[in-house]
Amino acid sequence: MSLDKQLRYLVWYKDPVQFYRDIYREEPMPYQAKVLKEICTLDRKIKRALIVSAGNSGKTKLLACIALWFGVVWSYFNSSQEINIISGSQKQSKNLYLFSKNAIMDTLEIKERVSGDPLISQTEFRDRSIIRALANSLKDTHGKHGDVCIIDESVLAGNAVIKDVMQRMLKDSNSIALFSGTPMNEMGGDLFIEMWEDGDLPKEKQKYPEWERYHWTAFEASFRKGIIKEAEKYGQEGFDIFVLGKPHPLLGFLIPSDKIKIAKEHNPIFKYNQDGERPKLGLDIGGYKNPAAAVVSQKVDNIDYILYCEEKKIKKDPSEILDWVEGLFNTFNCKVINSDSLPRAENDRLRAKGLPVNLIVMEKVRSKYQANMRRKFLEKLVKIPEDYVSLLQQLSKYDWDTKENDDMVVALMLSLIDEDKELESEEIQYSFKRIPKKTI
Repeated sequence: MSLDKQLRYLVWYKDPVQFYRDIYREEPMPYQAKVLKEICTLDRKIKRALIVSAGNSGKTKLLACIALWFGVVWSYFNSSQEINIISGSQKQSKNLYLFSKNAIMDTLEIKERVSGDPLISQTEFRDRSIIRALANSLKDTHGKHGDVCIIDESVLAGNAVIKDVMQRMLKDSNSIALFSGTPMNEMGGDLFIEMWEDGDLPKEKQKYPEWERYHWTAFEASFRKGIIKEAEKYGQEGFDIFVLGKPHPLLGFLIPSDKIKIAKEHNPIFKYNQDGERPKLGLDIGGYKNPAAAVVSQKVDNIDYILYCEEKKIKKDPSEILDWVEGLFNTFNCKVINSDSLPRAENDRLRAKGLPVNLIVMEKVRSKYQANMRRKFLEKLVKIPEDYVSLLQQLSKYDWDTKENDDMVVALMLSLIDEDKELESEEIQYSFKRIPKKTI
């Protein structure tokens, strides 16, 4: 390596903020710079850190920079490093890894040290360092915690993965563990929130005193000002979580019983209104064990009217469900189908029919859309016919952590998403099949 390149590495070694500037061609936010200065150090002084912050505020990009700094800069002056990235799904892990991979390809001094070519989910370097994205399963993560382990969206990664990482890495006094996330409350992912809130206790009472904590809000992220107005649509819970980066206690039933009563009281079966917006179809396809559920809603003067809801079981031929959904879409002249992304095969078959299906990864955005639905009921913006007994019964028993017997509520939640641009989809694919407008 030439003298100029060696000097560049020396600068990066002493100044990780400059490393961020050089690989991303941008200035880090002040809170990103603070984390880089304190974690990316020669002596690895901070070995355990929790990051809780507003959504879409640069956590993932920051973590990717940290992964790359240890993988190529720290290792250059010390020893090879194994960097493992885990998230709520392998796709999320790959998203973080992709920031590192792109930085490698865009920075000649780093690219020259790669052994072969960067792969889809891992990059190996000539000094035997490696950065890899792992699937969120104990089978893939067990025993692969290496020298640095980063868990992004730790709530979605789940308690089991967090415990496994902690159990193994805490035995190595020189290893680094970074857990990051937006403070959603999800069943099976509350350990991350517990660890964060443990920092509010006096030091002598803390269960996790060795963990440093970092926090920032959307107000500190100048490039995310738009999120503030967006998150206001999701009520106080959504504002606390996605803007303030503040855990919000999600306890009890999602929709208070008096608000359900107001939403249904004396309501007949609603018909399609020519003066309203085009309806949206919320869909939870289910599977052979669980019924499919569909809810059609139409917004008229800012009120969401539920035009239709039904559960349907797959008997012998799965195509019956697809034909049923297509029939609903055409009958109600729907604009879009917002569908739970699983099972993927059936969703792909709906798309093959030319239907505009948005795949919603519910494990990633459930809290956000729960908060959206709750806000609408609290503000009396939802009207449900009294005859839709099954939906009303599920809704009355639904809490923040319900994951069973909730098909119709999930479909309702998906039908109440306001605009396509607000979707957090696995991908958004539109078709332009001409649908004749009908009068219901």
